[in-house]
Amino acid sequence: MHLSSPKSYSAFPATDIETGDAAKQRYIDNLERELPLATQRRADKRKRYIDALRAHIEAGNDPKQFGILHPQFHLSDPDTALLYCLFGKASDVEYGASTLGVPASALQLYCFIHEEKMHQQQVFVRNGVPIDAEESAERFGVEWVSAIDPGDDLYLVPARLVHWLLSDPGIGMDGLAVNPELRLAVERVAALHLRAIQRNSPTREEWKSVQRSLMEFADRAQSSSEFGEIDRLIMQITENSATDCADSNVIGEEIVMPLAQLHARMQTPELVYTAEQIALKEHIEKLREARSEALAEKHARPEVKALYAKMDLHHSQVFALRAKMVGHIATRLIAMTRDVCPPA
Repeated sequence: MHLSSPKSYSAFPATDIETGDAAKQRYIDNLERELPLATQRRADKRKRYIDALRAHIEAGNDPKQFGILHPQFHLSDPDTALLYCLFGKASDVEYGASTLGVPASALQLYCFIHEEKMHQQQVFVRNGVPIDAEESAERFGVEWVSAIDPGDDLYLVPARLVHWLLSDPGIGMDGLAVNPELRLAVERVAALHLRAIQRNSPTREEWKSVQRSLMEFADRAQSSSEFGEIDRLIMQITENSATDCADSNVIGEEIVMPLAQLHARMQTPELVYTAEQIALKEHIEKLREARSEALAEKHARPEVKALYAKMDLHHSQVFALRAKMVGHIATRLIAMTRDVCPPA
């Protein structure tokens, strides 16, 4: 069997003035110093946003106009980004991957998980939920870089992670799929990733072929009564996974996050509304669409407060379980990175 020759990477390349080990330690020092500061800057901006929004509403202004009048709160802050903390300046993934000697797909996945963990951390802090230092965004940021040794080739790390997300008996799509044909589709995609891991990378036509078959299956499944909502979500994640991970910069957005959300939904009891609550929700939505002045009065009513409390509790449960799954995936990514061996 002919084995293709994938790209080769070497982490922390040495220079005339710095060894690979020295470069690694410099990046770790940067992260340990800057990440806590970036987290605080993000929290400070959030507080300014809340204070400004409250003042806007108390002044009798339409909340929907806030973003138009205060666009600064929707602009990204380069000095709170992970790569800024890593390099000490605003940087993009292409620059970061070239400088670190790692695949852009692996670096993008690292950045995505860190950003998601930072968001989760902010929500938990606002809600008074204690944060385990070992599970913090800052800790993950440092641990992933620490797991890389100079000379390591991380080319196969993204494919290994996606293969695990598809085929792991505990969390993988293969075990969650109830529909037999869907399970076979998951296994077919996982088999291509396994080939990539074994350095027998599938050709572009092979990826296109499996993508076409998944699209045809998805079209048939849409009209099938035996294909439930969970199956449809698994189908979407499987379609997103049917690509060469070496060239994908959306593994976090299109595979990791949907899978974490799916697991959270499956573990959370379905939110059930009474007939009165359904009617109340529909009435509130009509008032909101009409921008009725009666909406504020309606929100003050006890039954509306109870309805929103019920919805908020359910959302918090799903959010916490999603965060737990993201943390599990982050731990696995670190372990897979640590297991990489430098090229012979």
